[in-house]
Amino acid sequence: MLKVNEYGERQAKGNEKNLCFKGWETLVKYIEYYDIPPARYATASSVINVVTKTLEKGYSFGLKTRDAFSTGFSDDEFYLSITQGKSKFDLSYDFSLRDYKDVVNSRSYEYTKGVDNYIDKSSGKEKFGYINQDISVKYAYIPNMKSIFQISFEPNILWEHSKSIQNGVYGVLGHKDDITRKSHENIHTFNPSLDLYFDRQFDDKNNLAVNINTATFGTHSTSYEDEEISNGTVPYVDDMRLMNRKNSIIGEIDYSHRFANIKLNTGYRTEFSHSRSNLNNLSGQDVYSTNQSQHYLYAELVGGKGKLMYKANVGVTTLRINSPLASHSEIMFTPKAELGYNVSNNTSLRFEFTSNPIIPSLNMLSSNVTMLTRDIYKKGNPHLKNGQDTRVTLILNHYSKYIDFMMKTTYSYQSKAIYQYFYTDNNDLILGYKNCKHVNSYGGFVMLQYKPFGNDLLSFSLVGAPQMEKVYNEDDVNKIFSVDNLFDIDFNYKNFNAHYHLVIPVYTANGSFKSSTENNNDFTASYRVNNWKFSASVFFIGKDAKYITKTNSSSFVNYNEERRIKDNHSMFAIGVEYNFNAGKNKSFTRRLNNRDTDSPTF
Repeated sequence: MLKVNEYGERQAKGNEKNLCFKGWETLVKYIEYYDIPPARYATASSVINVVTKTLEKGYSFGLKTRDAFSTGFSDDEFYLSITQGKSKFDLSYDFSLRDYKDVVNSRSYEYTKGVDNYIDKSSGKEKFGYINQDISVKYAYIPNMKSIFQISFEPNILWEHSKSIQNGVYGVLGHKDDITRKSHENIHTFNPSLDLYFDRQFDDKNNLAVNINTATFGTHSTSYEDEEISNGTVPYVDDMRLMNRKNSIIGEIDYSHRFANIKLNTGYRTEFSHSRSNLNNLSGQDVYSTNQSQHYLYAELVGGKGKLMYKANVGVTTLRINSPLASHSEIMFTPKAELGYNVSNNTSLRFEFTSNPIIPSLNMLSSNVTMLTRDIYKKGNPHLKNGQDTRVTLILNHYSKYIDFMMKTTYSYQSKAIYQYFYTDNNDLILGYKNCKHVNSYGGFVMLQYKPFGNDLLSFSLVGAPQMEKVYNEDDVNKIFSVDNLFDIDFNYKNFNAHYHLVIPVYTANGSFKSSTENNNDFTASYRVNNWKFSASVFFIGKDAKYITKTNSSSFVNYNEERRIKDNHSMFAIGVEYNFNAGKNKSFTRRLNNRDTDSPTF
């Protein structure tokens, strides 16, 4: 054996072999030449083993922007990743802007108050939008791929705003006043979070993961609305100020052990949160606070034999909620099971059973009262109970050269499901929350992709998701049937890509309300040159973006709202993307990812 230095200056004696490493000589640590090969290379006459240096540095950089020039529409992303030895530093910034100024909004409420039938109907111009900024700073220490420590700081900054002037009518049917309604709203939310993650692979059989996440939500909301009748008087003014503050901490530990053919995962997750709000509006001033704690203990077995795969999870969740108006605690059993079978190399069946708690959000539990209209209040319900969502799902997957097919059928039974509805209380009209008796949902999902040439040159995709939902209350049943859908065409040739996306809008259920899906009709073409990618898109071709929300026929209040965003009509956008990578890039997959997303914006 002879070691040769990284420049290849020495020669192996005997067979007079010359070694040359032009262009990558700096990557060579040393070279081993074996006249008599080791046992693992016994069939070779001689072996040259090139031992390279560990790449200790790496860089990744990228930016992406997509902007429309006819209206306020912008999506921008930036990321930077640096690997230095055993450390990895990541920085990313996402910016989204919407600023629509040509919007038509119409809304109407029809209801009975006392013995009189009222109507409150208006329509007019609206301006609205938002600026959302997601910042992420991460540092990871990776001495080897068996041990990982990561710390992340991720602040989110959101500003939402709207302003409108509408003309309409208000009053008892047969005696209505012409009105002009003016309103504006601003919501500022700051949500920083700090995340710690540790993962340790002790050996091939044992692994430990720990995750701690702390978050703070600070929300400042102001809204103003007045109504002026034709004689110049202003009978209704609502000037609202709302301050919300929420602090939370989530911790989870997960341990896994691999036996011969079975993997055992055991873990514990806990969450604590405190929220406090200060509200001042037409109905008065109110200070509300609540504390919530949640504990989840679980054990999971994962295994398989031959074509069979199985997973069984047993979990117990305890929940406690304390507020000045109500306190309650509950223990919930949350089992999960999965059974899979590979019928062939390209066809599989999977059966899933899940039972998850339905936990009311802080907004749902709040006692804060806000004004929807002159006669209708909106409030939470501190007495809401936890529900349970139990569902079974059967999934069939089939893949081939020309056709990809997936079919899913699902049945769901939700006990004590929570939904929003209109009701009366001491002659007041209120939009609030309650636990219904139960909800039955029958549904499915079908995805079909056809590749006529057996490759990615051209593909047609069709997705349909039929669903029937029945909401059972004390005295009635609300039903709604919908078929959510989309149709895509993809064309890829060398560096060129074209994509067409179409959605036929349908109504989907949400308690006593139903809302239309987005009426997408979009086309995008892109071309890639080295590290660059250029794209052009047209959104909502030939139509306005339209959104409709209305109540079911059994609702106490007949509500209907339609918003048309004319700015989106055939909106043209240009996109530019650049990505650069060099050297080493240490990457890993986290086993635990916890984040509080329950923002207390009432």
